[in-house]
Amino acid sequence: MAIVEITGWRPGFLKVSCTTTLRAATGLGLADAKAVTDGVLRDEPQRVQVPDAEAHRLVLSLRELGASAEVIEGNGDSTSHGLL
Repeated sequence: MAIVEITGWRPGFLKVSCTTTLRAATGLGLADAKAVTDGVLRDEPQRVQVPDAEAHRLVLSLRELGASAEVIEGNGDSTSHGLL
């Protein structure tokens, strides 16, 4: 499994699409995916765990939606969401 960190957003950020994309990539429920998106909007970096094969696709999708995201190394920390 890989960890994707979402660190911020740009004007025009597509909040609903971000939540939908997170749900599809991570298997998170609506409330948890929305909590990740809301955390990003509060400028609180968020981490989610996804299958290795999906990590780079998720980062690209999030960037297209106006988020700043990257694949990181390591096991995450206590602010992580998803399967961590």
